[in-house]
Amino acid sequence: MELIKQLYPHTELILDNDEGEYRGIWACLRAYNDQLTEIAFRIHAKFVMNQGNVIPSQFAGHLVIDQFTETLISFKMFVPQTTLNFKAGWKYDGENYGAEIGYCPQIELSAGTQPIDVEYSESITHEDAENKLISHYYKFHEVNWVSLEEALEMASMAQKPIHAVSIDGPIFDESC
Repeated sequence: MELIKQLYPHTELILDNDEGEYRGIWACLRAYNDQLTEIAFRIHAKFVMNQGNVIPSQFAGHLVIDQFTETLISFKMFVPQTTLNFKAGWKYDGENYGAEIGYCPQIELSAGTQPIDVEYSESITHEDAENKLISHYYKFHEVNWVSLEEALEMASMAQKPIHAVSIDGPIFDESC
């Protein structure tokens, strides 16, 4: 929380979704060996202002810790550069609320240097870690989404109808 407050002092980690409130930070042990540990994380936070708020889509990141010296080797936290990566909302006329979504080219905190060519004794891919973190926030991510072409082929073979969903933009972050 203190890290995000470096970007803006009035920050909250608890966000609302259709199922109520949830904690805005989760982490995943991505890799380790006898000396180093790498942790991937995802943070959902909002910057609270007098008449509204700004909600980045997410803060993605990772950190590497030296287990012997208990020091931070590298740290990076950023808002991914997707098409739309923040939502802004504000109150006007006392009760009405307006909102917009948009793109910010860079919001990032980093320190140290990411070690390269490290051989970990146990690890999962960056993609697997990201999928585990996404699935924690969004249950629909567990759905086996397929392309229209694959769906048509599967429906023909199974002799079943298709349930199609058309989406214009990301559905796995807070900017939509």
